[in-house]
Amino acid sequence: MLVMIKGKEKELVINKIGFIRKLDSIYKTEESGTEFGVGLMLADVFLDQYSVPALADIITVAIEGVNKNDVEESIEAYAIKEGSLESMFEELRNELGKSELTKATMSRHKVLEEKRRKQLAMKK
Repeated sequence: MLVMIKGKEKELVINKIGFIRKLDSIYKTEESGTEFGVGLMLADVFLDQYSVPALADIITVAIEGVNKNDVEESIEAYAIKEGSLESMFEELRNELGKSELTKATMSRHKVLEEKRRKQLAMKK
């Protein structure tokens, strides 16, 4: 996936363990005193909810050496030009679902989320 940052096309590199580690360092949880990363799972949730700050976080960690403010300006410019960020959210979710390192987690998260929704529906 390519994004325009400061007038230059930059490729998001999501098929690297370093990308996953960076996401895990941003999105963490703690259970029984142990902290662990849940980066891909929360990235999926945030992208599904069209969270603009999360979109900026994900793009920032996917491009080596890019400044977060530059990413945010690029997202704002894209939204103004296209009239919406919907296509950017969908493209990034699709890319995460295709990458060899992320597709299993994304697929598993989708199954777990569907199971949770069914359980909630049964309680109503």
